[in-house]
Amino acid sequence: ILLEWIRFRSGCVTRELTFDLGKKEDKLHLLLGLAAIAVDIDKAIRIIRNTEHEADVVPNLERAFCITKIQAEYIADIKLRNLNREYLMNRIAEHKQLEAEIADIKETLRDELKLKAMIIKSLQEIKKKYGKPRRTDIVEKEEVKTPKEDIFFENYNCRLVMTRGGYFKKLSVQSVRASDEQKLKEGDYVVYQEDTDNRGDVLFFTDKGQIYRARVADFELSKASQMGEYVPAKLQMDDDEHVVTCKMIYELIPEHHMVYVFENGKGLRVSMGAYEAKSRRRKISGAYSSDSPLAGAIYEGDKPVNIFIRSDSDRGMLIKSSLIPEKSTRTASGVQIMKLAKKSKVDLVTDRIEDVGQDALKCKKLALPSTGSPLGQLTFNF
Repeated sequence: ILLEWIRFRSGCVTRELTFDLGKKEDKLHLLLGLAAIAVDIDKAIRIIRNTEHEADVVPNLERAFCITKIQAEYIADIKLRNLNREYLMNRIAEHKQLEAEIADIKETLRDELKLKAMIIKSLQEIKKKYGKPRRTDIVEKEEVKTPKEDIFFENYNCRLVMTRGGYFKKLSVQSVRASDEQKLKEGDYVVYQEDTDNRGDVLFFTDKGQIYRARVADFELSKASQMGEYVPAKLQMDDDEHVVTCKMIYELIPEHHMVYVFENGKGLRVSMGAYEAKSRRRKISGAYSSDSPLAGAIYEGDKPVNIFIRSDSDRGMLIKSSLIPEKSTRTASGVQIMKLAKKSKVDLVTDRIEDVGQDALKCKKLALPSTGSPLGQLTFNF
């Protein structure tokens, strides 16, 4: 590219110099004509004054002083008051400088090195006048890291489904249209479902206080009529470690939060910025408190979300996520948000209010902690 630019720029400079050379040679030619009449100015004036016809002035000057037609026309057009020795001598004095400039241009056109020196000088002047500090770093060829082929994948729309039993499905749009009824093991139910695409990452939250991160593209397309992939086995989780829920993300946004609710009724919000790291980690240990088993994890984006919490003593409450305090330490135990009876525990945490039903609105609470409301005949789609 640089060599091609140098060739192009050399051509431009050559054309500029050739144009200047022509203009200077034309001017020198006229000055030499002035030098010819300077020998006898009075004779030139007489010819101009005494010639009967205007058309004969130029030919008469040509013959009298042995000059060209162009020189004669130039002299004939000079105002009479300028046809004096002082004016002519001042103009003729320019011819020595012109001859030097013409010689220099011709020398530059013949010498490629001088031509390139002109280009360099021009670039230095531009740099001095318009130059700004470099905004990017120059990376040596040896420092360039070639991306691994496995990070390139096809992107398409899909639906992600996670069950409480640890099964994960990535469904194509066609599969969702064909059937929306999920095949589940007896007693299993859907804890997470989202329509997204194949570009993001999935965070899997386990009952051991750990988060596993995997690409959506790492999972094969499944069907609603299939069980899906068993996440603990696929991600090689620790023995007796189970997935509680999951969430798809494109990036970790510090202004967003994870809301954790534990079986002992405590809960907290943790900024997603708490999980930022210099390198991409497959497993994040100590992601949240393990003092009590995790009952549920809900993602809170730009706005607070509705969360339904149920205890095994048949009580429940519907709250806004913003009621739950944020903690700067991600392993904090949290604060009591649901008062539990002795030996009772939280057994359900969900933001899928449509699966709880409209009767969940009767359990709405505006202050924490709360014992919740008796659920009675409330029907759940779990």
